[in-house]
Amino acid sequence: WLVAAQTLGEQLVKDDDTLVLKKRFFVDDANVGRDDPVQLHLVYVQCRDAIVDGDHPVSDKEAVEFCALQCQIDFGNHNPSLHQPGWLKMETCLPPSNRKAGIEKAVVEEYKKLVGMTEINAKYRYVQACRALKTYGVTFFQCEMPDPMDKKKSTPLLMGVTRDAILFMDPNTKIMKKEYPLIH
Repeated sequence: WLVAAQTLGEQLVKDDDTLVLKKRFFVDDANVGRDDPVQLHLVYVQCRDAIVDGDHPVSDKEAVEFCALQCQIDFGNHNPSLHQPGWLKMETCLPPSNRKAGIEKAVVEEYKKLVGMTEINAKYRYVQACRALKTYGVTFFQCEMPDPMDKKKSTPLLMGVTRDAILFMDPNTKIMKKEYPLIH
């Protein structure tokens, strides 16, 4: 993270460095609404990138819903003459684990249901759905779990810290291995 009180040069940022602008902290749902389209857009882009990159594990059904909302945002209402089979670039709207044969048909069916939804409402719904995910707002750390049978071996894991729990996930599949509520 950059320090606002220092220049980029003081922070050793070179002219050819790429900067990624993101919100540093997730804000409360009450603070992200349809009445502030700029803030909503920034949170939407951050959520979209996290979904498409696979940072949040989602079911195929959830992936289809997220992709359909993104299509509504990016392309407007479904148009059967434009949105023919093969038009969807899966890598731009689906997480890697959900890019499967036949999923485009499910996306189009869901996309058709969104006709008439405004871009602002679609972004708001996307952000709300993302916030409902168990991994939303989690800070992850790479760690290793020692093998109880062989002390020389260990299993790589992601340890996530939330307001309510500590989560352990497989770093490759993002499948939840264990969850420990903080009250324990």
